[in-house]
Amino acid sequence: GFVWYLTAPASAITNVLGGVMIGFPTLVGHYVRMYPGLSYTKAAATAMLQISKSLGQIMSTGFSVDTEDKRIIFPSIERKKNLTDAERIAYDRFTADGLIDITAAYDQSGLASGPTEAYTGKTRKVMEALTSLFHHAERFNREIIAMSSFRAAMEKRKDYADQKQAFDESIQEAKDLTNRSMFDYSMPNKPRYMQSAPARVILQFKQFPQQMTFFLVHNFLNMIKGKSPAERREAT
Repeated sequence: GFVWYLTAPASAITNVLGGVMIGFPTLVGHYVRMYPGLSYTKAAATAMLQISKSLGQIMSTGFSVDTEDKRIIFPSIERKKNLTDAERIAYDRFTADGLIDITAAYDQSGLASGPTEAYTGKTRKVMEALTSLFHHAERFNREIIAMSSFRAAMEKRKDYADQKQAFDESIQEAKDLTNRSMFDYSMPNKPRYMQSAPARVILQFKQFPQQMTFFLVHNFLNMIKGKSPAERREAT
């Protein structure tokens, strides 16, 4: 199912739009919650600047080819040399926690839940090649949102006396925002009725609609009757 529907370049290109349609307004909401006096217009401009910075860093790394593994290396902040120490540690934490790499592409193709012994071999290499466009399009979105929200959170906490606390809080905030906008495709987060073998086939492409529906309904309800003005502004 994955190979048939989601290996075309058009699917990957369309997927990048998710960062614009979902990630950008979520980051704007992040700003208006952190700064209650900030207008939506200024929040949108600030969010766009932050996203542009992350986008520029990713694209500046360019494409290359791993001559040993014979595979294409896609642009990634991971290969950016001039990150600050805090940004490098944050990126490594996001990667280790699966925030960036646990994508819908890997979930739908079975790569996210394969047994350890299946990490190598021809079958996995073929699936990694087939999922590369869609997976790296998602990865691209997640890197932008994770790093942009982390920098925004650190900027808000720049006056903290305890910078370790500022860093830890910013990491958690960035992970929360990324999972809310780009969604969490790890198996523990998958609804129970989607986890059985037959359900994984029948409902293969339904986790995204399920998460998207919750995202829209949840924000709509919070926009109307959120517990605080800050929560209502963010949801709006």
